[in-house]
Amino acid sequence: MRRILFNIKLWPLSQQRILIIYFYLFRQCIFLQKIYAPVFGTNGPLWSLTNEFWYYILFPFIMIVMGRVNASFKRRLIIGLLLLFIVYFIAQSLLVGFVIWLLGVIVHVAYYKQQSTYSLWFVVVSFGLFMVSLVDSKMSIIHTTLNIPSDLFVGILFSLFLISINNKSVSSRYRKYIAGFSKWLSEISYTLYLFHFPIVMLIYAIFYSKRQLTLNSYGVIQYFLWMITIFSVSYALWWVFERNTSKVRQFFKARIIKN
Repeated sequence: MRRILFNIKLWPLSQQRILIIYFYLFRQCIFLQKIYAPVFGTNGPLWSLTNEFWYYILFPFIMIVMGRVNASFKRRLIIGLLLLFIVYFIAQSLLVGFVIWLLGVIVHVAYYKQQSTYSLWFVVVSFGLFMVSLVDSKMSIIHTTLNIPSDLFVGILFSLFLISINNKSVSSRYRKYIAGFSKWLSEISYTLYLFHFPIVMLIYAIFYSKRQLTLNSYGVIQYFLWMITIFSVSYALWWVFERNTSKVRQFFKARIIKN
């Protein structure tokens, strides 16, 4: 009996599959997808939740070890050892992405600490370089020559573009439009992230399972119409659910404090 209990291979096939599913699901819950387990289900982009989770662990740990956060030597030592453990056993494959994530920190600091006056040509050139990096991410010419990971190459040039638009040379009206559009994108970005791939899979299953989208004028029109559809559906879902997150948080916070 004990031999059957602990030897999974002796279990019925259906029970083995159920155990494997629960095992994979557990790994997703502790953010180990794409490290020690594949992404659960068909929503492949959820792999990035792993990156995001561990970056939110690594960054404060690094700040503590560097002395940017008040902590005793003993606590800094413990955090430092834990940081090494996480990097070695979990986050090695995430380090390039972490550098890209840190570029966002640099942009944040540059954006809020100092607003400089750049030539408008700097804005145009930085945007052009960013577009080149996007094209090169598919063609693999420049970043392979420079021996830079494609994502890092795109991240560096996108960060440069973001810094360039924080520019006194750009009229306040345009900066207001840019800020408003950026804020809107940031608000719906998580809902868009969660739902865009399931919507794409649904579109594929219904309309393109037996044929590919042809690269011609009609195909381009279809592509942009589907893009608009994906954004519209994601926005509607954001408006119904995520838009009210702060209200829900305040509701429960008020009840908790009251009790």
